Amino acid sequence: KMLCFRNVFSGSLLKIEFGTDLIVVQSDNISTLAIFKEVVSRESTKRRIHVSDSVDVKNETIPGFLHLLHARLQHLLALSRQVEILSSLEEINNAEGDEATWLSPEYKLVLKNAEQIRVEHKEAPQMMNYLSGIISDLFVDRHKLRGIDVRHRLPELQAIITSYAFDQLLSVFSDKFEG
Repeated sequence: KMLCFRNVFSGSLLKIEFGTDLIVVQSDNISTLAIFKEVVSRESTKRRIHVSDSVDVKNETIPGFLHLLHARLQHLLALSRQVEILSSLEEINNAEGDEATWLSPEYKLVLKNAEQIRVEHKEAPQMMNYLSGIISDLFVDRHKLRGIDVRHRLPELQAIITSYAFDQLLSVFSDKFEG
């Protein structure tokens, strides 16, 4: 028998195949596997049932999962940039009497969507915290499944997430960042 789930927020997949004495769990999100393993371990201990498990983490899933979050992170950064220039654009536009025809199409679009940009920007810190939490959990869980504690590296990871560049974030998941 098989069950499949898709995370509504990230698009991540979870596939569970089970039979009489075997469960095979696959996911493109390592945190999902870590949570599953933890729950099974806790429940089997509580029920005094011996469970043998093994986890095969495929590092190539990390770029794919981070790519699922990439568009949202880029949008948040673009939103911050747009808010930074919005008041200046409005001032220029008002001074020109709505005649600033020389503005680039991008800046005209920012002016046109000013209210929506401000509303989204108010919610951006919560979204950024949520995304940051997902990435931090992925980082900790990847290493926890390998028996390595990297929680002391979380402040460094947070700085990388805040300044966000996909390649730099991806490099955090390399073995060089473990120490």
